Amino acid sequence: MAQNMSRARTTPSRYGSKEERNLYEKQLRERNTEFAERQRQNCREWVKKFPEKKNYYDWSFHIKQKYGLTAQDYDQMLLLQGGGCKLCGHKAVKNRLPVDHDHTTGRVRGILCTPCNRAVGIVERNVHKLVDYLKEPSQCCTTADDIHTKEKAPKDHS
Repeated sequence: MAQNMSRARTTPSRYGSKEERNLYEKQLRERNTEFAERQRQNCREWVKKFPEKKNYYDWSFHIKQKYGLTAQDYDQMLLLQGGGCKLCGHKAVKNRLPVDHDHTTGRVRGILCTPCNRAVGIVERNVHKLVDYLKEPSQCCTTADDIHTKEKAPKDHS
């Protein structure tokens, strides 16, 4: 009994930090290739047996890491905004709708369909140019006839 108490613990407690646990498992895999192969094989078998769960866990891990949202948070947000895209109302049929967030602050704004999410991103990056463009009077043609007239106009070579 006294021997066991004097020995230093070689594995981190289950309450150790995530980094400590990851480092321990990496070192264990490096020291014990059979253990590593057994882990990989178990993982492959689990993925074959539960492919839908793998996709769910990949997705839920991703939104937790990137946005700090749990799957329940996502579902609650979606429910609060009517079950679809916050802008156009499109409901996802096969895939989940993307999470829209501010790229500067990381703050989640809502759940949007892919076209709306892309449009928000484009407008967000170019909002000042877009506003200026919409405010300026038209310097170009107003009708299709004007376009053709400008194309046929002789070029000034001075």
